[in-house]
Amino acid sequence: MTNASADSSSNPGIERELTVHQRNLVDTCFEEGNYEAAISLLDKFRHPKYKPYKLHVRNLVYIALYPTQGSSQTELDTEAPGEIGGIPASPSKVSARHHRASHTPKPADSVAAQRVLRAFAQTNTPESLFRALPSYTNPENNAFSAYTDEDDSDISKQSRCIRAAKNCWEVVKEGFIQRDVQEAVGTTHGRRRSRRGIDHRPFGSDEEDAETPDPIGQHAWCVFETLLTLLEKDEAAREGKNQR
Repeated sequence: MTNASADSSSNPGIERELTVHQRNLVDTCFEEGNYEAAISLLDKFRHPKYKPYKLHVRNLVYIALYPTQGSSQTELDTEAPGEIGGIPASPSKVSARHHRASHTPKPADSVAAQRVLRAFAQTNTPESLFRALPSYTNPENNAFSAYTDEDDSDISKQSRCIRAAKNCWEVVKEGFIQRDVQEAVGTTHGRRRSRRGIDHRPFGSDEEDAETPDPIGQHAWCVFETLLTLLEKDEAAREGKNQR
C-alpha cells in the first residue's frame, strides 16, 4: 500500500484498521527508537480507506510537539566516557543516559512528524485522528485504561501525557512537552509544573502571573493548525449531512 494524496472527502467509504502486520512493523521501529523509519512507514501506509492506529497517532503528535533546541546526543558526545556533567558516573547511569539520548526524538524526527501529521489531516477523517487525542466529548479517550504491551516503548510511555490531558488544546500549551524530564525535576520550573502542563503554583501569586504559559507553544503551531484543519473538515462534513 502506498500513501494517498487525495483528500478523504473524495474517497467516501468506511476506514478500516491497519493490519496487525503493518502495526507491528511500526511498533518495532518505535521500540527501537528509530523514529525516522516509524514515521516513514506511517506515511507509506497512509490511505483514505485505512485509519492509523491511535497509539501511533499519539506518538506522532508527541514527536511533532517535541522541542527541537539543543541535542542530548551532542551533549553526550562532548563528555568524557564515564562522565555525566563532568562528574564520574557508574556504568549503569552512563548506560541509562545513553539509552535515553538514543531514544530522544531528533529535530529531523519532529519535522517529519509534523509533515506526516498534516498529511493525515488531509487524507483521513477527523474521527480517525481525534480518537488518539483527549476531548470533552469523548472522555473514554482520556481515561487511564490498563496499559498494554503496546505501551512498552519509550516513546509510548512518554506520550501517555497526551492521553492524560484534559482536552486537545492543553497539549499545544507552552511547556506541555519538555525536552528532558530528568533535568526538569531538578529545576524550579520543573517542580512547579508537571509534564502534563498542570500548574502547581499558588493561585493568584505574582509568579503565576509572570509565568503563565502561552496558549500555543513555540513548537506547537503545526499541531495547533492540524487540529484546526480537522475541526474545519468535521464541521464541513456535518453541514453536508444536514443539507441532504
